[in-house]
Amino acid sequence: MKKGKYQVRITPKRLVVDHIRSLIVSGRIGPGMRLPTRTELERLFKTSPVTVQRAFDQLTEEGFVISEGRRGTFVAKNPPHLERYAIVFPYRNRPERPWSHFWTALSAEAEGFRLRNGHDLISFFGNETHLDLESYRVLETDVLSHRLAGIIFVSKPFYLKGSAVLGAEGIPKVALMPHTDPELGGVKAVAMEPRLIEAAVRALVGSGRRRIGVITVPQMWEEVTRELGMLGVEVPLHWVQAASPEAPGAAGNMVKLLMGGGEGNRPDGLFVSDDNLVPSVTDAIAELGLKVPGEVMVVAHANFPHPTRSAVEAMRLGYDVRQVIEVCVGILDRMRRGEPVPEVTYVPVVSGLEKRAEVRDETLPA
Repeated sequence: MKKGKYQVRITPKRLVVDHIRSLIVSGRIGPGMRLPTRTELERLFKTSPVTVQRAFDQLTEEGFVISEGRRGTFVAKNPPHLERYAIVFPYRNRPERPWSHFWTALSAEAEGFRLRNGHDLISFFGNETHLDLESYRVLETDVLSHRLAGIIFVSKPFYLKGSAVLGAEGIPKVALMPHTDPELGGVKAVAMEPRLIEAAVRALVGSGRRRIGVITVPQMWEEVTRELGMLGVEVPLHWVQAASPEAPGAAGNMVKLLMGGGEGNRPDGLFVSDDNLVPSVTDAIAELGLKVPGEVMVVAHANFPHPTRSAVEAMRLGYDVRQVIEVCVGILDRMRRGEPVPEVTYVPVVSGLEKRAEVRDETLPA
């Protein structure tokens, strides 16, 4: 043996556990079906009754099997590889590095997922900041023991490249990201339909607004200005301002500068493209004493059913977080069944007054 190389001894118990688990996960023995008897397993693996019992104890603890006394041991009616989903955040929500409101809404809806759907959706933290090692180890253990029906990453999981979690075969994975990445293997993408800006502008123009201003975030500034041009809306560039979600107070100051001029020299329609900025922006509008929607109509992004606070009347446009989760789970189920799925599935834009729109999984037109 070469120096530095080690052999891992696979115990008889591990052999029995892996064999039974593979029968269950592969579907050869389905939920509610009887498993081989202990005597049969003792003969097959040439091992003791104690070893087989310990293997069954582990599988029972993991949720794969249930014992019914003399009737035998059966596959659980709801085994974890069909019922437990993971939603993975890169790091835990902390005061020094708070989550976006979108992630907070996802976490809240993940907790209620079982009540609505009868399945478990468990939050894990991917150890991006090296402060969540314990949570990551639990996730890795669940992956290696096939105790997950699928994994939802709330962002592109580049921080997990080369990990057992990302490399594990047999467990479908999706990520909330704009497109797939070959370096991430078979992780499919779920994206927010990129028509939010268009929907907001059409709402403002449809209400007779001609002087449109936008408060956005830095990473969206170019997209916003480009989209406005494509829609034929002439907007002075200084009417498109960007503030960081980590410092939302700056957005309110921008609004006071933007809206402080005379009636003909300020926007009569305002779009806030990120829900983290909405409280600061609308507080500033209220402080200025502007009549809403008379002097200025406000259209603001939201993650339903958890819109951020608005100090003034605002039309809310955005995405249904429950629908985001359900779309992800639906794709995971299709992948697990071996059905074809698109590289990217789009979650539609909805307003606070609309019912859910139909999910699209075709490629969006350019």
